[in-house]
Amino acid sequence: IAEKRSDTNEDCRHDEIVYYVDGVAQRAERDTDHDGRSDVWQYFDADGSTPARQDADSDGDGKADRWVTFRAGLPSLQLADSNADGDPDSTLRYHDGEAESLEEDSNFDGRSDRFTHYQKGQVASVESDRDFDGRLDVRAEFSPDGEKLREEQDRSGDGEFDFRIHYRGGVETRVEEDTDADGRFDVQSFYGASGDVERREADTTGDGHFDIVAFWEAGRESLRHIDRDADGVIELVIHLDALGRKAREEIDREADGRAELQRLYREGRRVLEEEDGDGDGRVELASHFDGDTLLRREADTRGDGRFDTWIEFEEARKVAQAEDRDGDERVDARFSFDSQERLAREELDDDGDGHFERVRVYRAGVLVLREFAAGSLPEIAGVTPSLARGSRIGASQ
Repeated sequence: IAEKRSDTNEDCRHDEIVYYVDGVAQRAERDTDHDGRSDVWQYFDADGSTPARQDADSDGDGKADRWVTFRAGLPSLQLADSNADGDPDSTLRYHDGEAESLEEDSNFDGRSDRFTHYQKGQVASVESDRDFDGRLDVRAEFSPDGEKLREEQDRSGDGEFDFRIHYRGGVETRVEEDTDADGRFDVQSFYGASGDVERREADTTGDGHFDIVAFWEAGRESLRHIDRDADGVIELVIHLDALGRKAREEIDREADGRAELQRLYREGRRVLEEEDGDGDGRVELASHFDGDTLLRREADTRGDGRFDTWIEFEEARKVAQAEDRDGDERVDARFSFDSQERLAREELDDDGDGHFERVRVYRAGVLVLREFAAGSLPEIAGVTPSLARGSRIGASQ
C-alpha cells in the first residue's frame, strides 16, 4: 500500500490521505474544515503511528502557520505564525505533554513581549512588556482554577513593580502602591464587594508604618486617622463633609488616647476650637475663628464648668477682655488694649453691684489716670449669662 484516502465526514470527498513507505505510514494530510484543501500535515515516527511532527494552516491560506514537534508521541514544542509573515511569533513549550511556558511577540518586532507560565497545564502567571521597551511592566498570578489572584504593574517605567492589585473571586480587594519609588509599598487601598474603596492607608514618613488611615463611604472619604509616631495611638482624627472638606478634628496632644482639643469647621473653614486639658469632659477654653482669623476666646479659669473670661480680637490682635472674678456669672472686670496689646483701660466692679466704680487709664502701657466712675467700655460681644456658663465638648457645635 502506497496511500490511503478516506472520507471522514461522508460528503463524497476525500479529506484525509495517508502516505506509506514499505507498508508503514510515513505522513498524512487532512482537510479538517472540508474546504477542499489540506490544512493539517502529520508526520509519524518509524512505527508509522506515533506522531513526530504536525504542521497546520489555521487561517486557510494554504500555508502552514503552526508547527508542533512531538517527543514519544507527546507534544514538546509548538511554533506559531499569527500574522502570516512566515516567521513564528509564539513559542509554546511542553513538559510531559502539558503546556509549560508560552512566549509571544505581540507587536511582531522579533522580540518576545508576553510570557505565560503553566502549572499542571493551567495558566499560573503571565508577564508582559506592554510598552515594548524590553522590560516587563505587568505580571499576573492565577489560581489552579484560573482565577486571577494578583497583578503587579510598573507604572513609572523604571523597571520596578510599583503597583500591585489583589483579587478575590475576580474582584479587586486590595491595591498597593509605591508612590516614592523607594521599592516599598507606601499606600494601600481596600475595596468592598461592590468595588468601592472602603479604606486607604498611607506611610507618609517612610518608616514602613501606615500612619494615615482614611475611611470611605459611598465613594468618598469620610474619616481620617493619623498616627505620626507609630506608637499605636491616634493623635488626630479628621471628619470630612460630603464635599471632602474638614468638618471636625479631634487632637490627642498627650498621646493618652483622649482628644484634648477639638476643631469645628463650617464649609471647610475653621469656626471653633474647644480644649479640655484636664480630661474632665468640660471645655476650659473655646476659641472662635473665621478661617485662620481668631475672633474671640472664652475661658474657664476656675475649672467649675463655667466660662469666666472673654477676650475679643481684631486682626489677630487682642482688643478687649472681660472677666467674672467672683463666679456670680456677672462681669466685674473689663479691659481694653492698644494696637500693641498693651493695657489701655481697666474697669473694675469691686463690690459686685453691677457698676464699675474703679477706672484706670494707661498710655503706652503706663498708668496715667485713676478714677472712680461708672464704666463706659463697650460690652464684649457674646458675654451673656448663657455664655458665662461652661459647656462640654461638642456643646458649641
